[in-house]
Amino acid sequence: ASYQGGKWLGSVAALYWTGARPSELEETRFIYGRHAVARIEGGKLRGRANRTLPLMPAAVAWLKKAGKPTKVAPISREVRRPICKLAGVKWKADIPRHTYITNRLLLIDSDALVAREAGTSETVIHRSYRNPDVTRADAKRWEKSRP
Repeated sequence: ASYQGGKWLGSVAALYWTGARPSELEETRFIYGRHAVARIEGGKLRGRANRTLPLMPAAVAWLKKAGKPTKVAPISREVRRPICKLAGVKWKADIPRHTYITNRLLLIDSDALVAREAGTSETVIHRSYRNPDVTRADAKRWEKSRP
C-alpha cells in the first residue's frame, strides 16, 4: 500500500462528517454556497432515507481540502484495506457513521434531529449507535477537527 495523494480524502470526510451509510456515498451530492449541504440519497434503503443535511464547518473544511467535490467515490472493503494498512488502524464499514451519530448526540442533545440527519430512527440510534466511552469533550474535538 502506498499513499495516493489524498485520493480518498473527500470520501472519508463525507463518511465521518455526514453520517452517510457507505452504501449512500455513490449518490451523495455536495452543494457549496452560503449554506453548504449534502444531499444524501440511495443506498440500501433506496429512497426511504433521502435527506438534505447542512454541512458542519469541519465537513466543509475537509471537503475543501479534497478540492470541494460535488460527489465522492464509495469506499469498498478493497479500498479500506490499504488505507487501514497505511494508517495502522482497523476500520469497520459503519464506524464513521457511528462516530457521526455518537458525537452529534453529545453535541446537540436532540435524538430526533440526529435521527433525521442520519436517516434513521431514534429507536435504532438507542439500540445501535450510542458509544458510552465517548465524552462531550471528545465530541467537541471531533467537531473542531480541521485538516
